[in-house]
Amino acid sequence: MTPRAGIIDWNITTSPDSPQSTFKDRYDNTSSLVYLPGEHDLLEITATGVVETSSPTGAPLEEYRQESALSDFSDSIRDLSETGSIDEILARLRTLIEYESGITNVTTTASGALSQGKGVCQDYAHVALAALRMSGYCARYVAGYLFGEGATHAWVDVWDEDQKLWQVYDPTHEITNVSSLIPVAVGRDYSDTAPVNGIYLGAESADVETIVKMELSEV
Repeated sequence: MTPRAGIIDWNITTSPDSPQSTFKDRYDNTSSLVYLPGEHDLLEITATGVVETSSPTGAPLEEYRQESALSDFSDSIRDLSETGSIDEILARLRTLIEYESGITNVTTTASGALSQGKGVCQDYAHVALAALRMSGYCARYVAGYLFGEGATHAWVDVWDEDQKLWQVYDPTHEITNVSSLIPVAVGRDYSDTAPVNGIYLGAESADVETIVKMELSEV
């Protein structure tokens, strides 16, 4: 839940309160480890702060070229990957998937979303990643925030071999402007970037609610 770059001030709190330890994972994402023993009916995790938008950072790892659990390769993905350029692949993708929530979940694969023809931003990202990787591109999943979205968002970065930098592509909204996006975590797919992950002891199921509020300040 901590942005990857441009932090001016950032703070994460929990209720019930817990001490925290912070570390970097293998993709250079910042993770905060908390331990909450004892019974409680509600866990609130609040992240607040000020961040300056910036260009993507990080190395073009070889695994960003390979199939992953959620960005899987299939014949339907191969058909999409042979569409043409990056822009042409993403444009065709938007004709194959209709944005609709409640149809897919965090375990839905790229081929599964494509076969259903419906999904949300993470599904667009997973399908885009699979198609781009099958076309030979180095591409990674990005989780973060989009101004005006009111929720977490997902998009992709594609490595530009000529300029030696990451280019931003949002398969859902056709956004390539980094000033509209705040990256929090990157990885092979959603499973590497989940905002909350860990061990839970309690009822068989629980409700999860995410609220994102942002204000844009021109300086």
